[in-house]
Amino acid sequence: MTHDPYHVTSRKPLTAKQKLKMFVEHNGICCVCGGKIDGVKQAWDEHVDPLWRDGTNDMQNRRPVHVACARQKSADETKDRAKGQRIAEKHFGAKEKRGPAMPGTKRSGWKRKINGETVRR
Repeated sequence: MTHDPYHVTSRKPLTAKQKLKMFVEHNGICCVCGGKIDGVKQAWDEHVDPLWRDGTNDMQNRRPVHVACARQKSADETKDRAKGQRIAEKHFGAKEKRGPAMPGTKRSGWKRKINGETVRR
């Protein structure tokens, strides 16, 4: 199965019981910064392997995290995800290059012969 950079599995919210179980299993330690989380109400759950990178909604892929750490992790992953999409678009030829073509390249439509003469491709 190939990775589709545009398909993301939907996030499934945890029940209060699942959230408490996850919090207790990980001793209330933030998976991003390693700091102690004050209580279950101050914790979010974060996917260790992001959903956009073919992660799952299983409990083994989720960890408790501070709210601020979760926001920062998501912001950092947004950059990585956008880069992956740009690379995929370029690889599959889905995106046209913008701006004027560099003289002498195939995209410019001109070529220079060995004798110095410039001709149309």
